[in-house]
Amino acid sequence: VITAVSNREDGVWITGTEFTPFSVVDINGVKLPTEFIDNYTLFVPESEIIYGDKVLVRQMNGKRTTFCKSAAYVADETVDPPPYDNHEMIE
Repeated sequence: VITAVSNREDGVWITGTEFTPFSVVDINGVKLPTEFIDNYTLFVPESEIIYGDKVLVRQMNGKRTTFCKSAAYVADETVDPPPYDNHEMIE
């Protein structure tokens, strides 16, 4: 179950419950390399989410088989925008 998703400089952090070392994050239908931090935290390096993105967590049973998946978490206006360095900002 996903309870929160946040952008940070190093990637996307997902918090929730019932995560395992076989959890894989899916953003807008794309399975992404996922780091299992603990049963409550997953990390997707070098990624970002924006308003309207759909995030879900798949429990994989092997490399290609999805055993089960969470309900989609849709990023709303409360999601922090991806952080950018000052030299990347357009004024």
